[in-house]
Amino acid sequence: MGWGKNSVTVLSIIFSLFALADEARGTIYLAAHDPITGSIGIAYSSSGGNFWQTRIKGRGLLGEQAYGLCRNATPKAFLENGDSAELVAEKVQAQCDTVGWDQYRLAVVTTDGKLAGLIAKQGCHAGNPDCGMRWGDNFLIIGGGLTEGVLDAGLAAYENTNPDDPLHCRLLKTLQAVYAAGGEKKDFRGASITVDDPGLAELLHWEARGHEASLLSTLIDQIQTGSTTCAL
Repeated sequence: MGWGKNSVTVLSIIFSLFALADEARGTIYLAAHDPITGSIGIAYSSSGGNFWQTRIKGRGLLGEQAYGLCRNATPKAFLENGDSAELVAEKVQAQCDTVGWDQYRLAVVTTDGKLAGLIAKQGCHAGNPDCGMRWGDNFLIIGGGLTEGVLDAGLAAYENTNPDDPLHCRLLKTLQAVYAAGGEKKDFRGASITVDDPGLAELLHWEARGHEASLLSTLIDQIQTGSTTCAL
């Protein structure tokens, strides 16, 4: 059988798909609730360096990766309305379904201590060797485009942190374990930690962008030079 124009076109499409899979960005979110202090927190890191987060003091925190069309979803409005984490995820899923969009990941924690995660049908697409959700005690880790074992390593790390430590310190230590486990297929290009402590008037927030080698050290420097240091 000969190779004609159509065959070349098919091969081009196949190679393009492999290229897209290799270019797929990876992201990881950690969402947690501290039942002792009532604090909620979310941490994020991504090869894209983008901070697709919503942070509303006294309502909730969420991180999302929508890949395009379903970015028309309105989780911020749901948080502002006082919806629980579960309801926020359900409403976002409904919005995505309405427009036929099935590539979506979301992690959300609300000040009532509820957590929820969402991975739409194709939220774990090609190029995501380790993708999914892991649940712990008042903790959720969700992501994709990760090297094998990262989600499990992150879950184990959080569960091994001292529950008496401040929530942002526990999230920082978990991020350290995620990086040590190999992180993503591509290098991380952004990271952040946000905590809503009911005893504080403002959100605690630290973020870093740039090369992977400097992200954690930047976050640590920001935290350790403030009034909310961590024992590392």
